[in-house]
Amino acid sequence: MTAAIDWLVGWRQELPRESCSWCVEPVRIPMRDGIELSGDLYEPVGLPKGISPSGLLFLFTPYGRGLLTSLSSGHAFAARGYYVLIVSMRGTFGSDGLCTPGENEADDAADVVTWMRLQAWYPGRFGTLGASFCGWAQWALLRDPPRDCVASAISVGPYDFWDWHWGSGAFRLERVAWSNLLTHQEDPGLLPALLHLPSIKRSADTALESLPVRDSMATLLAQGESSAIDAAMKPSPDDPYWLNKKHHEAIERVSVDMPLLLTSGWYDTFAQQTLRQYQRLQQRGCQVELIVGPWNHGEAGQAKIGRDVFRFIERTVGGKQLDSEPPTLPQAHIYISGSDEWKTMAIWPPKSSPLVMYLDDDKSISDQPPTKTASSTSFTFDPANPTPALGGPLLFPISGRVDDSAYATRTDVLAFTSPPIEDDNGLLVLGVPSVQLMHSSDTGHADLWIRLSEVDLKGVSHNITEEYRVIDPERNPETPVTVELRDCAHRFLKGTRIRLVIAGGSWPIYARNLGTGENRMTSLDMRSTKHTILHASGQSRLILPIPLQG
Repeated sequence: MTAAIDWLVGWRQELPRESCSWCVEPVRIPMRDGIELSGDLYEPVGLPKGISPSGLLFLFTPYGRGLLTSLSSGHAFAARGYYVLIVSMRGTFGSDGLCTPGENEADDAADVVTWMRLQAWYPGRFGTLGASFCGWAQWALLRDPPRDCVASAISVGPYDFWDWHWGSGAFRLERVAWSNLLTHQEDPGLLPALLHLPSIKRSADTALESLPVRDSMATLLAQGESSAIDAAMKPSPDDPYWLNKKHHEAIERVSVDMPLLLTSGWYDTFAQQTLRQYQRLQQRGCQVELIVGPWNHGEAGQAKIGRDVFRFIERTVGGKQLDSEPPTLPQAHIYISGSDEWKTMAIWPPKSSPLVMYLDDDKSISDQPPTKTASSTSFTFDPANPTPALGGPLLFPISGRVDDSAYATRTDVLAFTSPPIEDDNGLLVLGVPSVQLMHSSDTGHADLWIRLSEVDLKGVSHNITEEYRVIDPERNPETPVTVELRDCAHRFLKGTRIRLVIAGGSWPIYARNLGTGENRMTSLDMRSTKHTILHASGQSRLILPIPLQG
């Protein structure tokens, strides 16, 4: 049965045929503070005569060493000639200690490497791989890069926890669902964590409907992974709490000679962090490759990138020259939605010029500014009945590209739509769209959630990119609010229309603005907020990055 499943996984991920069998040995690894971590060492068995193992791969994970992890990493690589060491982080799946995400990964990963070097099977060099928090752990190790680490394949891996939690100005409540997953992933009798994930997320979302939010979190996460409560109460990036939860040093310290593969998807919650990693590494002259596809977090983390990761490992850790590889590898392989095409680029984002489009009081978008007499538009956000999130770049399902036409009919949303695109070549947008709004609110306490979508030839709207921002109540009301959306790569085909959606919340992804100015994590009071947007003489606009070539 295992052999059959291994074959199916390899076939689905377009891996080459297996070259050997494998065996697995449980190991215990001592840490500097006296605790021990549990791991599994996969060893290739029955390699052809005269052929040595291709190398060693290290995967550091909080999600266990069971079937899902072992199939895609342990089995897949060991059956093709690699040693694979999969280690459970402290406090998870047999490892000692307390699970506190973001606290100990750097020291613990370094201690695992120290232990590896003392083993008889250690080949003298290794590579790392893994997705999501396993990608975070790779960045933790690279804060002090081991000289014998020769490559890293980091899929949908964040490197700045504060930015993900608080970068918008509002606490990202998806963290609560993730902590709930860590709390229950080892419960006896449960289905595998990924299959049980929807119910775990629903229980978190239901709990967070009650105020105050902090107390709801404490009840949900009692006797479980509760560090989300600390994160929710520390919004400042300078708080010592976040000291070990940022790995910007790793971006600066990793060797320019060490190959890295970064993969993500346009609907991945960590896509922006992956793109920033790539940009800085490229500025430094590092050997970094980037792949961004039409995927959500789960797809970009494993299901859609297995072949790419394997080929990267073969070249870098295995030292193999692949016949089908071009002489010069592409630096960025980018999927263009709308036209459903892939483009290779020397840099991301490419050089562009701004296309300015104006929002009008009839809820249209055009390249002509409204008249001086154009009136305002408005909507009201009610925190007791918050605007729901539909798809988008989320951590958990239901994420990704969805039909978001329903926003155009809601009273707590403004939806501005352009005339059909007339150019036969369509309109190609590559980079960071931005929105400038002459905005005010009656409470002085407001958030903005803004989404760029496409309305297709049938009148159905689908999301492209978005962003959430808390508006500074102390800002100058005479200046527009500027919101940079997330990077995107999209071609509006001829006949399609551009849509801009504006709301005051995105529930239950972000902690809702209660309209009172009080701490939204501890307050019990709520007040609706009326948002007003001015349009006269083109005061509110959408700015699209149009590439200078292509």
